Amino acid sequence: MPAFKKSISRLNHNHQKIFEKLDDLDAKLMYLFYEGKVNTKDTLKRIGVLMTFIKRRLKPHVAVENILFNFIEKHIPRVEMAVLLLKRDHEEIYEHLETMANLTHQLLKDKDGPKRNYSFNELHQQGVYLVQLMRNHLRMEDEMIFTLVDRRLNADEKKALLKKMKTSSGWKHLN
Repeated sequence: MPAFKKSISRLNHNHQKIFEKLDDLDAKLMYLFYEGKVNTKDTLKRIGVLMTFIKRRLKPHVAVENILFNFIEKHIPRVEMAVLLLKRDHEEIYEHLETMANLTHQLLKDKDGPKRNYSFNELHQQGVYLVQLMRNHLRMEDEMIFTLVDRRLNADEKKALLKKMKTSSGWKHLN
């Protein structure tokens, strides 16, 4: 497998790991919302673990993708809006992860209280939105951006892009 395709495969593999955790997060959110009031503590802890995993996977991935996005903006015409959308998605994903972390922490800390039901509902809404946002984002990268890059860049451009991606602080953490 050529080096560039292998590198894209590495990003796809990271996407698959995130997809798996998103499915698990979605299931935990549904359980918590519909059935989980009895086992709240365990479910909230699991949601926290999943969010931590996603954040850890996301950080190096975003670092590499920012290099990719900046490169394709300069080398492939008419993709600026798609890239802008994906960059904004990164920011929004981090915002939702932070909100969910705060809500999860608050729910674990406060066993009772007038805002508890509101917090459960807010956690569920934020989580469902995050899961859908991330699934759509990852699919757009897999089906559009990675394919576009593979088809539209010439061999020298791919080599230059790969060199830049490998110098990213996030590259060694992708696995």
